[in-house]
Amino acid sequence: MKQLFFTMFTIQMMLISPAVLWAKTAVVYIGLLPEGYQESAPTLKRLVEEALQRKYTLLPSNKLFATSPQEILQTFRTKKPDFLFEIRLLRVNKHLRLVLEEWDGQTQKSHGVARIRLIHINDTPEASKILVKKLLRMTKRRRTRTVYWGFGIGILSGVGIGLDSRPNQSGYQAGPVYGGSLRVYMEIEAMIRIDFEASLSLGERFEFQNWASVRAFYLFRKGRVVPYAGAGFNIAHMTRDYDVILGNKTLPSDISATVDHFFSFSLHAGLAFFFFHRTHMTLELALHLPMYSQPNHLDTSAQIWTPLAFLKLNFFFF
Repeated sequence: MKQLFFTMFTIQMMLISPAVLWAKTAVVYIGLLPEGYQESAPTLKRLVEEALQRKYTLLPSNKLFATSPQEILQTFRTKKPDFLFEIRLLRVNKHLRLVLEEWDGQTQKSHGVARIRLIHINDTPEASKILVKKLLRMTKRRRTRTVYWGFGIGILSGVGIGLDSRPNQSGYQAGPVYGGSLRVYMEIEAMIRIDFEASLSLGERFEFQNWASVRAFYLFRKGRVVPYAGAGFNIAHMTRDYDVILGNKTLPSDISATVDHFFSFSLHAGLAFFFFHRTHMTLELALHLPMYSQPNHLDTSAQIWTPLAFLKLNFFFF
């Protein structure tokens, strides 16, 4: 009898252990409820947990309400959950909207959001099952991805300073410029980002076209506000208006507006603000350093080196 019991126990453990070893852990919490629905919080949490329990090993948490995933993760001192599910109940016009969002427990970034309309709070049991299926189907592909692609548009403001090689010459003030940019990026494991940018900036004294930039960035942490820094290589084009620089003096046509093409290195530092999944905004300071000087077309024996500094605001979309 003991031998039979041991054999059955061994077979059962062989069947169960892979599921236990491979099961992902999750925590469910309440993010937002309208006034008058606070008493429904435990029921909402239980219904979502029942719909998730076949897919995940649910971990207990001593917090029912939280304003962010970070607040829940702080309650776990050892192994943190793989996923967090945030429940929100919103009042939209005369109806209720049940919202469920999945967060990554490691990167603390959103995998996706599912919504369903409720006619009455009593519709919640069936609605929660539909909502969970909808969310898991939506986020399945995103959860397994380690490489992301995206694009962004931006506005920029900058200033250029020309350093003159002639003795006792402080150089000309290239002046401020304003413009826009277009970026395409690839992000690896939410830590390394490589992007390609083209931009155009115009000013009273000169025009700067960044035809093509290839940059690499390192994201110092994961979360909603992420500092980053990086460097890049650029192919650029600059037009200087000497008439304006010298106060509208009459100059030969081949000198009044000159065009220079050059290569430059760039240094970048900024903050990224993540909103929904991959939708985010960056505020960035960039310094362009030309690899060589450009000729001073007013004095062919002199050279001018024109570093540029830019403040960039970019919006990125999936």
